[in-house]
Amino acid sequence: AQTTFKFDTRYLENVNALTNSATITVDCALAPIHTVTIAQAGTQFNFKNLGTGQTATVVVKQDGTGGHTLDFDSIYKFPDGSAPTITTTANAVDIVSFISDGSNMLGSFVQDVK
Repeated sequence: AQTTFKFDTRYLENVNALTNSATITVDCALAPIHTVTIAQAGTQFNFKNLGTGQTATVVVKQDGTGGHTLDFDSIYKFPDGSAPTITTTANAVDIVSFISDGSNMLGSFVQDVK
């Protein structure tokens, strides 16, 4: 049987601001949603404290120069088997979300959010 939940107040997720670096540690014990402004090519994410079945989202913004990229290693799986190419326009915003299956990070991607 399904149960319906009614919330009398807004439900808010914690949001954690990340620091730009070549490899960004995303500590999911701090929040399920993270934001970062990237300022270099080849940035990678290193998720920690993300258990099987848990999700994490990163809102990725280009700095005022743009032209920066993300790299994903083989544990990151995306539709059609291809890692996304983020928008490289200055100040562009993309969103990457992941579900951990215990071995891999199953990803989805929303590009050029305006």
